[in-house]
Amino acid sequence: FMILIQRPHLLEQIQFAFKVTPVCGLIGPRQCGKTTMAKEIAAQYPGNVHLFDLEDERDHNKMQEPLLVLENLEGLIIIDEQHRFGVEQRL
Repeated sequence: FMILIQRPHLLEQIQFAFKVTPVCGLIGPRQCGKTTMAKEIAAQYPGNVHLFDLEDERDHNKMQEPLLVLENLEGLIIIDEQHRFGVEQRL
């Protein structure tokens, strides 16, 4: 059983942030709705959407060479669970 909390004011703030800068990070505690919000933004985005979930081994492996994966992509790029990649890179 899941209750989806509508947060239109947050969605509006994120959409405004993308008008100001091409990069926007969603930061918050575990299970507060970051992934859900990112997917909602993706659903409303008019162009190409590229979603990378770094909990998925395939996406995680692709990001071992991030420039090769990202440099030619156009549109919205979502990198979910980015913190998992960062920790391993520092070890």
